[in-house]
Amino acid sequence: MSNEQFLILSVALIAVAWALTRRRESPILKRLERYIVKIKPGDRSKAGKVNIYTALDSKMERVPIFKTLFNSIERLLVMANIPVKTSEFLIGVLILTVTLLAVQVMAGGGVHYSSPLVVPGTLILSFLSLKFYIQLRIGRIRKQLKLAISMLASNLKAGHSFIQGLRQVTIDLDQPLKGEFELLLNENRLGIPLDVALTNMLRRVPCKELQTMVRGVILQQQTGSNLVFILNTIYQTLQD
Repeated sequence: MSNEQFLILSVALIAVAWALTRRRESPILKRLERYIVKIKPGDRSKAGKVNIYTALDSKMERVPIFKTLFNSIERLLVMANIPVKTSEFLIGVLILTVTLLAVQVMAGGGVHYSSPLVVPGTLILSFLSLKFYIQLRIGRIRKQLKLAISMLASNLKAGHSFIQGLRQVTIDLDQPLKGEFELLLNENRLGIPLDVALTNMLRRVPCKELQTMVRGVILQQQTGSNLVFILNTIYQTLQD
């Protein structure tokens, strides 16, 4: 195969990967799909055309093992704040695997003894990259959290409620903690109880420092204790 043919094939594979993984919905709509009640198989005719991702999700949910796997990957994607569905992620990994395998075969002049290693290698690399991004994101949140707790305590001391103080703190924060606080406020605005919204945030960001703050706020909601004192204590503990 000539260099021109190799280049054309590579471009074609990349174009196919882009076309299959591209979605027309905005990232917000993609994330909202996580909370939309799934349509029953008998009602699919009312829902319009079913795409490959919806079909894959439906098939996998019928098998307990695959459903558990999908839920685990879904949890990782939520923690990484990547607005794609599990089926989209897996199809993207599959396309990447096929592309790398094709490039390896063509570059090596045929099937090589290392060709079968491309499949598990791509899977491992994809999930390691996802885990690394999650840890990087949590590390950034951990660095922002100490300042956020201090600002929140100051706002509460000035007479604001927890929601008002958190809204004010969110304005002055940067991503990624800003996005998490905004999502918490939006959930509470939609009628989700504060303790549930805090627990949801903790599931998205499994950070010990954030867990300490969430427990303190929930404790104050249940007992009516001094939240300013609790937050100052947490801040001092993080400072030490």
